[in-house]
Amino acid sequence: MAESFYLLQSEQQETAQPMVTVIIPVYNVEKYISDCLESVRRQTLKNIEILVVNDGTPDRSMEVIASALEEDRRIRVITKENGGLSSARNAGLQEARGEYVLFLDSDDLLCTDALELLYWRAKGQDLDDLFYSADAFFDSEEAAKSHGNYE
Repeated sequence: MAESFYLLQSEQQETAQPMVTVIIPVYNVEKYISDCLESVRRQTLKNIEILVVNDGTPDRSMEVIASALEEDRRIRVITKENGGLSSARNAGLQEARGEYVLFLDSDDLLCTDALELLYWRAKGQDLDDLFYSADAFFDSEEAAKSHGNYE
């Protein structure tokens, strides 16, 4: 699975504009969202915006997110009716202020320097899009066996 990193063209360039906006759609991910958010919050690139899009999740995901929200003012929450992954990403794009945008699934993790590496590669080569690969990890041996083609 290839993750993607996009240049966001914005007519209103603010001085304190985040370098990267990370958009994380949330629906039934209470088991994963804490680790996902922590991987974004620990990035070496600090000038970022984290948009959590509550896609009408019925589980306790937003309760998990509430504590991170209190600790990190780079996080903003957008709440909408359930409309699926694309709808949630589009809602995030409408609110994004970053120079670049990264779509991150709420059960995925970023390496600590991922955003910094992606930002400087995209900026240095004047890229509009940057695609990269990811490593798969599984909750159990059973899941690894049944989805071995993801490796």
